[in-house]
Amino acid sequence: MASCGSVPRVCTGCKYKSTVTFSGLPTGTITSATMEITVKHPEACPQPSFPNKCTEKLTYDVKCKLGTTSTLTTPFFIDALSTVTTHTAKITVVKEGVTTVHTGTVDLNSNVTGGTAPPSSIPTPCPPPALDPYTGLPTVL
Repeated sequence: MASCGSVPRVCTGCKYKSTVTFSGLPTGTITSATMEITVKHPEACPQPSFPNKCTEKLTYDVKCKLGTTSTLTTPFFIDALSTVTTHTAKITVVKEGVTTVHTGTVDLNSNVTGGTAPPSSIPTPCPPPALDPYTGLPTVL
């Protein structure tokens, strides 16, 4: 698997913001919940310095969104050209020491297209830690 690098997020002609829906989530007191969005680029990656066929993964803390309902629809941010549909999503939830993994349905029709997307435009399901200004930026594989 190629590694995508860590450079400023600038991608023209890319789709930045979509939504994902999860159902069957546990309710009650949640210890932790992490959402992972992955996109595999079949050819060229959106960042010119990335190798072809790279995979990007974005991780969000979504604990604050869970506990009262078994369904969650939330935005996410990740670069991909309009022709790329290989987005996958999962939530790993820990409740009372029991870990469950739930697969989500990605809605690419909600994309916002094109231009530069600064970190301030990244949707954040839960407030980021005060000391980490890079929360919400993709981890690259």
